[in-house]
Amino acid sequence: MKTIQLDNARPMLGLNRSLLFWILITGAAAVSGYAIGKRQVAPSSPASAALGAAGNDPLLVATPTVSVMSAHAPADMTGASGKMGFLRRVVLDFDPRRQPPDEYNQLVMMGKQDGAFRQDIIKQFEQATDPQVKARLATLLTHVGTGDIDGYAEKLMSSTDAAKRADGFRIMTNLDKARVSSDVRRQLIGALEKEGDATALQALIVGMNPGEVRPPQEVAAVVSRLNELSQHPSASVRAAAVSSMARWGAGERAESVIVHAMNDSNPEVTTAAIYASTQAGIRTPAMKSALFELAAQSDSPIDFRRVAASALGSYNLGPDEFNRLLQLRKDLGAKDM
Repeated sequence: MKTIQLDNARPMLGLNRSLLFWILITGAAAVSGYAIGKRQVAPSSPASAALGAAGNDPLLVATPTVSVMSAHAPADMTGASGKMGFLRRVVLDFDPRRQPPDEYNQLVMMGKQDGAFRQDIIKQFEQATDPQVKARLATLLTHVGTGDIDGYAEKLMSSTDAAKRADGFRIMTNLDKARVSSDVRRQLIGALEKEGDATALQALIVGMNPGEVRPPQEVAAVVSRLNELSQHPSASVRAAAVSSMARWGAGERAESVIVHAMNDSNPEVTTAAIYASTQAGIRTPAMKSALFELAAQSDSPIDFRRVAASALGSYNLGPDEFNRLLQLRKDLGAKDM
């Protein structure tokens, strides 16, 4: 039986900062841009589930695997107006309290089977101004995943409009073609080298995935570029690059980048570094020292300091360090850490 796995997604870095800190305190992470598609998220990365719980949006978060064998549009959905009404109800006017889970899969199957309806979805995607709605429609296009959507993503990626390139990166990086086509992978790596717009670059960094079988030279090229981008003028790009270093298994290079990012003047970057250190499983004395220093900074926001103190809970601490952490937690009022 064929199934569709609706995957985890990452929200925009423009997320309210206090919510961002709360998410990280509870074991989640701030990850740049909205992410879409079928990518499997490693068990060691708890970010998206907590983000989804906070955002209460099942189309952007982990959803159970469900069968599409019986996912057919109802009889009254055969006309164009009926299909658009169904799309609007399920995606555009989404109410998570009322939507049966099978309805999304019905939309996916309708998109796969009806070219005119796919074009309607694309039109709605292009006209969407609400970031959440746009993300849902992008997710839908990714799961439909037909050849004309591949072509649409490629067209967006080559646009002179940076916002369209960002949309193209968000879609293409999550399509099967990005995993099976060496030409597309090389195209994405080339874009990583040349893209000059911060928003488009952030979307590309977040979307690119190491995958299960990627040639070592491709991994090396991406890691090298992420290392450079960790010094980018845009804080959102720096945060995305730091977060991605751990995902790409950058080893010692990732450690040096993450430690450096912990001293970044932008809290978004520092928060991303804390999460990346946890995701990468880096538990070195230098990392521990940096986290203690961050947690003790009296001039930093208390929520930010709690993030650092929370991360220290995963380290092996000596008696003095343990007592120091207990005192920090008491000072920060972090009873639930």
